[in-house]
Amino acid sequence: MNKFITKFPLYLGLVVFILAVLVSAIKIGERGILVNNRLSARSDEAHLNLGFSLPNIISISLVSTKEISGADISLTYDSQKIEVLPSTLQGMTGFVTTGGSLDNKRGVFTFSAVTDTPSKTGIIATFRVRNLLSEESALTDNLKIDFVSTGTKVYDVDLIPVTASFTGL
Repeated sequence: MNKFITKFPLYLGLVVFILAVLVSAIKIGERGILVNNRLSARSDEAHLNLGFSLPNIISISLVSTKEISGADISLTYDSQKIEVLPSTLQGMTGFVTTGGSLDNKRGVFTFSAVTDTPSKTGIIATFRVRNLLSEESALTDNLKIDFVSTGTKVYDVDLIPVTASFTGL
């Protein structure tokens, strides 16, 4: 028992060291994931990005060098594989959205979003989709949604269109 007490600080030090190495490895790994997914906008440009999260939620993110006060968003999708649920459209981070216009024949979903408090970053809106194929196939396999570059516009505080780039799913 006396030997254990004399070596206890050594054992405690080893346990603390191993825990510190594990925590450091986890933090470094998480930082790599965050850096790889980071979006950036070039000068005088806005970047819109589509994101997917369970349960079947599509989010539209904004990163800009200018303050943005509104956007007209037009998205295309394969109407044979997925269904957009326009009733689930919600504005986020201060944005208010219209009810949206849905054209299932062409596979186009269009809506507008405006805000009283312009911002440079944030999530503009979210909406849900439904898988039209068999329940066995994962929705992520069928999910192909992209921006219509001619129909999607982003507006600054003075309601002047800003050059925009897009990343779809």
